[in-house]
Amino acid sequence: MEETCGAQSIGLFHSAATKWIFSTGTKGMGLFDEDGEDEGSDAEHPFEVKFEPIMANLPRTDETVERFYDHVPRTVEENAHIFDVWARNESKDDPWVKIGKLETRSRFTQSLWGDERLFFQHDDMKNDS
Repeated sequence: MEETCGAQSIGLFHSAATKWIFSTGTKGMGLFDEDGEDEGSDAEHPFEVKFEPIMANLPRTDETVERFYDHVPRTVEENAHIFDVWARNESKDDPWVKIGKLETRSRFTQSLWGDERLFFQHDDMKNDS
């Protein structure tokens, strides 16, 4: 019961700022191609993206025994297919279309540079509409 109240309270708080709570905009994903070149006015972006894990290649971690950042580098192989990437256009009524897959190019490694300098910005979905 306590968990439900907390989630509802957080949702109510965030809904005062945006109607797209717990969502992030995807427009920025379409502004540049895979080489970082500006797509200009031809830029397209999906309404929604989801990553579907390939569980056979992403073994579960028992956090009481080993932290995921120690487990994953030891168990996920190079060139492993770890996620399918799906997208849909206008609304939740549109069908999901597989647009790609996420594969590793090498073994995972821990990185202080990544911990301290690699950040992702979550844009408000209202900027997409």
